[in-house]
Amino acid sequence: MQFNLIYFYNPAIYLCSSRNVFVLLLVAANLLGASTAIAKEVNLTLKQAIDRALTHNISVQNQYLSRISDKVALETAEQEFEPQYLITVGEQSNSVYSSTLAQHEQNMQTSVGGSIRLKNKLGGQLELNAVQQKSDYEGFEPQYGSTLTLAYKQPLLRGSGSKVAGASLRQAKWQELSQQLNMQQFLTEVIGQVVMQYRSYQLALHAMKISQHSFQRAQHQVQTNSALVEAGRLSHSEYVQSRAALANQKLALKRAENELDQARLLLLQTLRMEEHTHLNLTEPLAVSAPNLNLARLVTTGLKNRPDYLQAQLSVRSNNLNLSVAEDEQNWDLSLNLSYQLMGSEGHFNDSLAYQGHLNQGDYSIGLQVNIPIGDKSKRQSLYNAQISLYQSQNTLYELENKIRLELLNSKRNIETGWEALQLAKSYLTLTREQLSLEQEKLAAGLSSNFHVVSFETQLVDAENQFISAQISYLNLLTVLQAQLGTTLTAWQIKLEPESGISVNNMDAYRLTAGWHQAGGSGHE
Repeated sequence: MQFNLIYFYNPAIYLCSSRNVFVLLLVAANLLGASTAIAKEVNLTLKQAIDRALTHNISVQNQYLSRISDKVALETAEQEFEPQYLITVGEQSNSVYSSTLAQHEQNMQTSVGGSIRLKNKLGGQLELNAVQQKSDYEGFEPQYGSTLTLAYKQPLLRGSGSKVAGASLRQAKWQELSQQLNMQQFLTEVIGQVVMQYRSYQLALHAMKISQHSFQRAQHQVQTNSALVEAGRLSHSEYVQSRAALANQKLALKRAENELDQARLLLLQTLRMEEHTHLNLTEPLAVSAPNLNLARLVTTGLKNRPDYLQAQLSVRSNNLNLSVAEDEQNWDLSLNLSYQLMGSEGHFNDSLAYQGHLNQGDYSIGLQVNIPIGDKSKRQSLYNAQISLYQSQNTLYELENKIRLELLNSKRNIETGWEALQLAKSYLTLTREQLSLEQEKLAAGLSSNFHVVSFETQLVDAENQFISAQISYLNLLTVLQAQLGTTLTAWQIKLEPESGISVNNMDAYRLTAGWHQAGGSGHE
């Protein structure tokens, strides 16, 4: 949108004075509002772009919030072998019909109790219960009762042993590790996206500069040809050719500018920055010859890749599930021990005293066995667990072969990309020299404008090929980092922020600021 401000000079009202001009500009700015937003320029290295995305991208923040839930789930699972406390308070009003008295008798019972439960890593459970009761009967003195019970249950077949008893906690820890690997994979993808978009913007910038230089050369050629026509050394038809070439270069420049703005907006969206921001990319296109060893690449990939580590976790998890399913085939045989002290009296202190000493309580010891008959579900669970284990082992084997092939292809692509880059560089040098010589021949009347335009087109193609070869080569290296699982290490990115991830700092990952508010900050 274009606005023209026209000044009318009148000595009587001083409309063109600097003060009035300033007032007019302020009024125009207020009227136009956001449409005349002042663009801001931000210097941005590739590392700064990555850091910006990891701290401002909404998808990343949502993943961090999910990690808080994962940590809470692990903390809950870790309480399995910690004491569990329970306090119970109750009051109950009863109305019992007495056939002797032919009327209802009212009574009120109040109870206060507490219990402690502790599960050990062999599957046994110890429970201590203490209950104090008060019974109020209509027409009688209240009665108090005290009960103290200590019970222990130890599975002897099903559910016994540390492997089975600790299976839930072990699975919870593996699940947390799996979520960490998911987070690593997600951050790797985000970093890869930022890197690709950053370099796409770099490519668009260079393409626009190439188009600008080509347009300037075409303008200069038109001016040169015009002078040659006036001197009678060039035909008018060849001059028209140079004018047509200039128009074509102008069209190419417009297309390059449009592609540049598209790449800029795409990167700004990922970085969550204002759409009016102009990015000054300061990352150099530094390339070096590859030195890749396939055996080392495979070793690194199998050690660091999140998907391969998750596949290994899946095998371990399914192996443990199979052990649990095999244990479920056993009979439920348990050893039960209990000891109880009870007392009842008309006063609270007396009820406690009448419980007796520790050696005066009731105790019991026994064995209990439960034998299922005709239950096929447990056998089905066993088969399912066995099948899941075999499937995960097959997946791990297939993934290992896939990784080897991916790294082999990446190694070949990178080496081929380097060779292509060297050829593009040589081609660029030769086309520049070729165009320069042809321009000299044209000035001497030894060539035609058609040949100059053709060589100019070749030069533009060579320049674009060279920058594209550089970007492609760097992108191939970025893909290799992802395939090796070393992206976070290469960019010095930690899996969790410095502030940590917990319920206490949950609000830090809630991006409540508007687009313009949150997008204003950056590395300037």
